[in-house]
Amino acid sequence: FMMLLQVIICGLLLLLPMLFLDVSRWLREHGLTLQELLRRGVSCGVIWQDGEAFIYPDSIRMNLALPLSQLQEAMERLRKYAFI
Repeated sequence: FMMLLQVIICGLLLLLPMLFLDVSRWLREHGLTLQELLRRGVSCGVIWQDGEAFIYPDSIRMNLALPLSQLQEAMERLRKYAFI
């Protein structure tokens, strides 16, 4: 998930620094709701959004427009405190 999505529209290259995590399977396997997982992320200092507002139900939207060191720290926090 370290890549940026590249889209070409009318000859223009757009870099979209966002990631949608499909967490539907993980939620079922762990018996949690999306809102519970979102709260876990926020409680460890990672601000992310419900993907449903972007037509991706059971997904989480993450903005990747930040320094690599901060992105790595956020992913480590999520691994330790949210996806447990």
